[in-house]
Amino acid sequence: MIRHGESTCNTFNRLAGKIDVPLTYLGKRQALEGSKKCKDLVFDKIYVSPLQRAFETANIVLNNHSISKKNFYVDSRLKERDFGDFTLENKSILQKIHGIKEYEKAVNLDSQKMKRGETYQEFSGRVIDFFYKEIVPALEAGDKVIVISHKYVIELFCNLILEKPIEKKFDLRLPNAEVLEADKLLQYTKHENEKANIFKDWLVIHHHWVFTISLFIGLIMGYFQIKIETDPIILLSILMVATAITMARINIENSIEYIYDKNTLFLVFIRYLILPSIFILTIYFSTIKLNEVIATTILFLSAPTAIIALTISRSVGGFIMPTLSFTILASIVSLIPFTLAMSLFFNNNPFFVFYICFFVTGLSLLIPYLFILQARKLKPIRTAKIGERYAFLSILLISIFIILVSMSLGPISFVKILIATAIAVGLRVIAAIFSLSSHINSLDTYISMAYPNIFLIIVIASMIGHSLIEEIAILFLLPMFLLSIFDNWYSKFFYIQTNDTRLHSILNISKEN
Repeated sequence: MIRHGESTCNTFNRLAGKIDVPLTYLGKRQALEGSKKCKDLVFDKIYVSPLQRAFETANIVLNNHSISKKNFYVDSRLKERDFGDFTLENKSILQKIHGIKEYEKAVNLDSQKMKRGETYQEFSGRVIDFFYKEIVPALEAGDKVIVISHKYVIELFCNLILEKPIEKKFDLRLPNAEVLEADKLLQYTKHENEKANIFKDWLVIHHHWVFTISLFIGLIMGYFQIKIETDPIILLSILMVATAITMARINIENSIEYIYDKNTLFLVFIRYLILPSIFILTIYFSTIKLNEVIATTILFLSAPTAIIALTISRSVGGFIMPTLSFTILASIVSLIPFTLAMSLFFNNNPFFVFYICFFVTGLSLLIPYLFILQARKLKPIRTAKIGERYAFLSILLISIFIILVSMSLGPISFVKILIATAIAVGLRVIAAIFSLSSHINSLDTYISMAYPNIFLIIVIASMIGHSLIEEIAILFLLPMFLLSIFDNWYSKFFYIQTNDTRLHSILNISKEN
């Protein structure tokens, strides 16, 4: 049994169901890898779902095998379940609205929350009918059979083969293009735990609460003088691993398309180069009395997009890749105003600051980007699998980072918290202004600009030795993640609805759907 390769809906975190969507570049690579895994096997029959993503996967598998076309069967009973009004919705938003447990119940069994779709009885009825009328007779005749279908179809097969009650079906987190041999199913499924999977999803969906709690834990530990001296390189290493895991489940092969988008280039140029440079030069040459608070505020304005913005975009219904393009472009462009602010306002050597910024940006972003780009090419199934299954680990790593840096603070200044809050609100106002256009990527624009790379500022401040910048940056984490509650509400105004033709165009959905 092989689940189809990654589809366009998979990469945008949308629930496809009966909708016919094609494979992505990674999906085709996954299908090719899947075919190589079973290249030494001889199949007598191949059964395929008629939906494009499964059919494409099957053709790639067939090109690497000599199975006769007359033994190639397309069967509509192998179609994915019709998820009704859940179809094409963002999975994370559905999980937040209905709760993860209720969402799991809806897509795996039945729930009143999911309307106008196939009931579980209707779905399981056609799949079980296929299993006992096609698979069982073929196996009894001694045939070797391959089925290329969809996640929930194959997971139902798993229950039937393992003789588990179908009414107790739960999500097995089946990766795209994973090759499952029936006699090895028990080994695969024994590592799956329903409650553990739900908890891991909760950590990702509610990451802002996890980060906020981590900050308070660190501050409390610091208050009681429980401190762990952490080298900036260790902090940087934590960011590198977290970034790599986050990127593993993003369609970064197509990021170039978004990086060269004229609208994105224009917005990044204005927001991360022109705007901060104007503020820096205006204040530097004006009669305004400069203090460290003003200087630190401008420094935050010069900061690029944080990698955590990718997770946030995914969870509020953004298209993710535009956020990645903002992250990469802003990290490069912002080197100029950031270096300028550090040298003019904090009397640092500009060449030294530029070197530190380039070093930290390169290790925390560009190296993971290039590594994952290669990994997705060489090991597409495993890389995407790690990105999906261990997304919670990137949240935990960032939480560890937050605890380690926040415990270094002494008594908390209420004034500094107010300053950090004012900066966080101000950045969101700027983000809202830049995202006012009706462009389809407005949500990603807002998220990208609302979440500066505070982690990068903390590491750089620690390396250079600016305690005030580091302290305000750490305290900035509190309003930044608490304001995520506002962002969850505000993002509804930018969310692209399922009947929007622009969404259909991005997902490459044919008009026949």
